[in-house]
Amino acid sequence: MKDDLVKKAFESAEKELEDEKIAEIKKIVKATLEKLEEAQKDREEVIKRIQVLKKDLEDLKTGRLDRIAERQKIDKDAKAISVIIVKEKEVVREKEVPTRPWWQPYEIIWNNADSHDLGYCTTSSIEITGTSVSGTSGTYCGNDFYTNSGGTYQLTDGLIRYV
Repeated sequence: MKDDLVKKAFESAEKELEDEKIAEIKKIVKATLEKLEEAQKDREEVIKRIQVLKKDLEDLKTGRLDRIAERQKIDKDAKAISVIIVKEKEVVREKEVPTRPWWQPYEIIWNNADSHDLGYCTTSSIEITGTSVSGTSGTYCGNDFYTNSGGTYQLTDGLIRYV
C-alpha cells in the first residue's frame, strides 16, 4: 500500500511539472504571437508611409500637385506622412480658369509633423535633412515641379538618388 501511495504521489508530481511546462510553453507561444502581430501592424504602417511618399514623389515629378492636394484632403494619414502640405491657392482670375491642373497655383507648406501627428509647423525656419529652409510656404504650380524636380540628389546618409 505504501508503494502505491508513493507511486501515485510521484505520478502526481510528474503531472504537475508537465502541466507547468505546458503552461510556460503556452505563455511563450502567446507572447511570440503578440509580438508578431505588433510587428505586422508596424509593417503595414511603414508600407503605407512608403506608398504615400512614392506617390508624392511621382506626382511631384509629373507636376501634379492637384493629386497630392486631393490625396491629402481624402486621407488625413497622407497629410501627416507627406513632407509638404499642398493647398489650392485661391486666386481672383480675370482670365479663364486653366484647363490643365498642373498650371493651377497651389500653396506649399513644409510639413514638420510626426507620422502620427496631423499638425504642421508654421515657424519662420524649419530644419529639414540638415539644410535650413527659410520660410514655411510658397506658391507654386505643378509645372514648376515638372520642369525643376529632376536630377541627382545626395541624401543625408550619403546615398545618391536620381529622380
